[in-house]
Amino acid sequence: MTLSLKNTVGLVAKTVPGEGHDYMRDLHRSADQRAMIAEANVAWRPALSVMDCLEAFVDGGPEAGRRAAPGVFLASDDRCALDAAAIALLRLHGMTGPAARGPIGETAQLARAIALGVGEAPRDVTVVPVEPSGRDVAQRIGELLARG
Repeated sequence: MTLSLKNTVGLVAKTVPGEGHDYMRDLHRSADQRAMIAEANVAWRPALSVMDCLEAFVDGGPEAGRRAAPGVFLASDDRCALDAAAIALLRLHGMTGPAARGPIGETAQLARAIALGVGEAPRDVTVVPVEPSGRDVAQRIGELLARG
């Protein structure tokens, strides 16, 4: 899954000038890719992250797969909270794969980021709708987050 924690990969240099080593190749070929992505997030704290959840792949991806249309935006100053809420939202829309099962906070990338102090655990996240029409989805996301 590619969520807000993965955005940090765009800040990491592929190469260091004067060196020929390709760090992105290391990242993308590593069995520890998810942990490495979480670790890169220790370096910075954005004031706000916004996720467009109007449409998303719930299986397959990143270029093709089954799509769902949650029709919402999620925002937080906590990337772990944002990714946990996004995982809950995707689960509500039939997501498949490893992140579709078990406690949300135990998905590999999120668990490592939480352990490093990048953000809060899912059960500590409060979902607040911006407008009344979002109350139902906020409540359903909150219920999944409360399970951890």
